[in-house]
Amino acid sequence: MIGLLDSWAFGLLDSIFGLPTSDFPTSTKNFASWDFHLNRNQLATDEVGYWILGLLDSISRLPESQKLFHSFLVYSTMIKKLLCLVLTLSILACNSDEYSPNQTFNRNSAHASNEKQIALLSQKTPGTFIRVAVSGDTQRSYNETKLFVDHINARNDIDFVILNGDISDFGLLAEFDGIYKIYERLDVPFIAVIGNHDLVANGRAVYEKMFGPLNFTFTYGPIKFVCHDTNGREYDFDGSTPNLTWLKSNLTLGSGITNLVAISHVPPIDADFDPALVTPYQTLFNQTPGLIASIHSHRHAKLATYYQNGSTGVPFIVTNAIVNRAYTVMTIQNGQINAQEVDF
Repeated sequence: MIGLLDSWAFGLLDSIFGLPTSDFPTSTKNFASWDFHLNRNQLATDEVGYWILGLLDSISRLPESQKLFHSFLVYSTMIKKLLCLVLTLSILACNSDEYSPNQTFNRNSAHASNEKQIALLSQKTPGTFIRVAVSGDTQRSYNETKLFVDHINARNDIDFVILNGDISDFGLLAEFDGIYKIYERLDVPFIAVIGNHDLVANGRAVYEKMFGPLNFTFTYGPIKFVCHDTNGREYDFDGSTPNLTWLKSNLTLGSGITNLVAISHVPPIDADFDPALVTPYQTLFNQTPGLIASIHSHRHAKLATYYQNGSTGVPFIVTNAIVNRAYTVMTIQNGQINAQEVDF
């Protein structure tokens, strides 16, 4: 749209207001021949163009009068300023609202957000317990997402928020930007995990530029959070996702780390999880010292917890969705985790 504005608006201003007074028409008879300066076909393709064409056509139908056209010239400066204002506002509006379906980044998009949010989190001092709000599957539920952010901001007991995948619906930059701009209103840090919908189209490139690596870890107090990609279907179940080699290397305790929490989008009980990796994944988790829970989203259903074998071992906790106006509060204390669903 900017190119279109350039092609007619500046030409229009120069044609009308850049001409010497002697070049303006002095009667309706020669007004029609004078307006050859304007490309009427171009004007007719734009809303503002229709307005200007209407102005010109109205003038051309006025009774022949030298005085009318001299009056028009008196007010030409004022009209020029008005048109310049309309032009400026149009350019600004187009620049801020337009996206290409293939676009992965623009000058207003966030960059390396997870790294920055983790840095903010490191400035906080954990209390006797850690409380995390897990929110998944925002997709295009912008109104629900706004309500969620307002709900969290009204509390004073949340350490940070996990945006647990399906940030977008179709992997589009406009969707990522829309959700990010809402989440950045949070009063606490938020960290994003990749979801299956976020890998559609150019979504992976958008996520990596906006948030960072698909597999990463961070610590808060004595807890190490291991965030990873489990969206196996998006890789045609090729055995690469989840990356078990990476998980084995990162599901480790270290200095000052007493417990681990795994976070990913698709749970291993879901059909979108690589079926060949279900048992190795669950077995690895149950054999990992200090791992107290594996947290997931994706299923758009009420909070549920299951175990690989019966009711013992590592709990696999599947949380509800923002699209259902629900999130889950995880409270971690003394090596135990408690999950509570919250409706808003």
